[in-house]
Amino acid sequence: MKKLSIILISTLLSVACTHDEIDYSMPENAGADKIYAISENKTRTELGWENSLPVSKWSVGDEIALFDGTIDKLKYNYSGDSAATEGEFIANLHNPAKDGTTLSKAYAYYPYSNVIGYSDDAFTAKLPSTQQFAMNDSYGKAANAMFASAEVGSDTFSFKNIVGYLKITLKGSDMVKSVSIQSFNDDDKLSGDFTLDPETMEMSMDESAVNYVTIDCGEGVQLTDEGVSFIFALPVTTMSNGFIITAINNDGDIYTKSTKQSFEIERNVITPMTPVNTSFDGVSVASNELIYFATEDISSRINISYPGITTISHTYNPTTRMGRIIFSQELTEITETAFKDITQLTQVYLSSATNIINSSAFEGCTGLTKISIPSNSIPHIKSKAFYGCTSLTDISITHTGPYIYDQAFYGCTSLEEVTFVEPDIYADAFAYSGLTNIEMPRFLTYIGSHAFFNCKEISNITIPNTVTEIGQYAFACCSSLTHISIPSSVINLHPGVFSGCSSLAVITVEKGNPKYRSEGNCLIATILHSIIQGSGNSIIPEDDEVTSISSNAFENCYTLAEIKIPQNIKWIGKFAFNRCKNLKTIEFSNGLTSIERYTFAGCESLTNVDLPDSITTIENSAFRGCTNLRSIKIPASVTFIEYDAFAQCNQITIITPKNSCAEKCARAWGINVKTI
Repeated sequence: MKKLSIILISTLLSVACTHDEIDYSMPENAGADKIYAISENKTRTELGWENSLPVSKWSVGDEIALFDGTIDKLKYNYSGDSAATEGEFIANLHNPAKDGTTLSKAYAYYPYSNVIGYSDDAFTAKLPSTQQFAMNDSYGKAANAMFASAEVGSDTFSFKNIVGYLKITLKGSDMVKSVSIQSFNDDDKLSGDFTLDPETMEMSMDESAVNYVTIDCGEGVQLTDEGVSFIFALPVTTMSNGFIITAINNDGDIYTKSTKQSFEIERNVITPMTPVNTSFDGVSVASNELIYFATEDISSRINISYPGITTISHTYNPTTRMGRIIFSQELTEITETAFKDITQLTQVYLSSATNIINSSAFEGCTGLTKISIPSNSIPHIKSKAFYGCTSLTDISITHTGPYIYDQAFYGCTSLEEVTFVEPDIYADAFAYSGLTNIEMPRFLTYIGSHAFFNCKEISNITIPNTVTEIGQYAFACCSSLTHISIPSSVINLHPGVFSGCSSLAVITVEKGNPKYRSEGNCLIATILHSIIQGSGNSIIPEDDEVTSISSNAFENCYTLAEIKIPQNIKWIGKFAFNRCKNLKTIEFSNGLTSIERYTFAGCESLTNVDLPDSITTIENSAFRGCTNLRSIKIPASVTFIEYDAFAQCNQITIITPKNSCAEKCARAWGINVKTI
């Protein structure tokens, strides 16, 4: 078996000055007789061959590819100890070529990989788009690329670097999971397939190569106030339009830093950038950009287009799972259905220039967890923009002027908290969402119908004193809501605003409201003298300032156990106490003249009812579904009972005077009757 001893030829690795005139000094252990090298398992410098004695430091697992006069590829493994200055490489694999092409010289390449080959007078290889972090101020194992040539049969090779290096130093306190760079120019190929001219050692990146590189930090690298340096091994190129740095911490938070300066990457030269202080509080997105994260490449499915704008660049990094779209001008809006039903989308970061998110832009993106809107943005969020985004948990809108349109966040069942400033909120905006807390905008004026319908986790609502109108059923079926406070500014409450809020206990209205007031935990329309919303703790006022209970006022009030209807109440609307399933006792006084449709329907806990002598009419389904109602006393004053008034009351007995309307109806309908 052939053995090769290898050494490092003393080629100095140069260091360029930073573009901000920050000097970079070589470590004390580096000198003119050697290149910059750190003897750690995952670091690498140049290789060289001289008199068959190695002078570089190697580690177990190092491999080179050798083409000894043919295109047969031989793999050699380092056989010594890690960090040794001497050692030998032993051949352990032979990949014979099919056509038997011979070469005029012997060539060697580090690092070995299966993609290294020879074709059309050039070598083919690949610079990895993901490099591994080794240690501060170094690049990772197998990141560097080196090449050597010698006479056929020689065992002495002089390796040279064929790449250059970019040094990024990050300061901070976070644990970093990965650091990436991405050129603003798609033509700046930074990783991927390339060909190498063995005579000139010039690299030519393939058309399929990409404009980004990521350093994977494994379980994390701790940043410090002094800074940690990440060195990227790159092909010789000039990033004339600059590039963007993206760092992701272990919590998944993102830091970005852009530079528009031109950076020249020279062979065998470290080009440093001025150290930067990191902050993972938000992502800086240029006005002509959009940044997103997705579990796979979705670039072909995204459709953002409107007159005057074109896509200049669209890249996706499979390692960081980050996509970046650069447009020809400011991105002012996200077009209709731009990301619709792309379930692989997980996060989106917008710039402050984006002020419209059009209808259904993100509808059905069930994997979307976060949408970031800058604090100086003024977005208008159109109908169904985030409809059905069931994983969305985080959205912050912190600037004046936006509007949230119909069904914008409908069905966002994981959305627990929303912070926004000064929009109007239109119909169904957050209906069926998972909101637990709402921080209402300071200058909110309108809350649309069903805006927070069926938000079952909301327990408390503070309505700003700028709101003048709340649409019908805006907070209906918010079953965890216990307290409501109506400010003096509200002058128009549409029907059923709090209908079905089954846990509602406390209702207050700010003094000075010209249209509404509260008393006894009842919300009262002052001019109408009517209770429009009750609660589980309601006590109906006994004065002539209240004369009626509006339709649906106590509907689905599950905590209501008893209620007294005083004589000042002359009318109760339909469905007023519908499905108050824990209501056990109703105390009537003379004054009420009729029981409207479904007034007490579904009151499953009612067992006995005694109607007052003032009642004359009982309408259809008035007591439907009162399954435990055993007796109801109906006076002779009742002259009309509509069919099905007592439907599904299977245990009921009607107690009534002889020859009354109630007796006749009971006998006609087969209901138990007892005359008095």
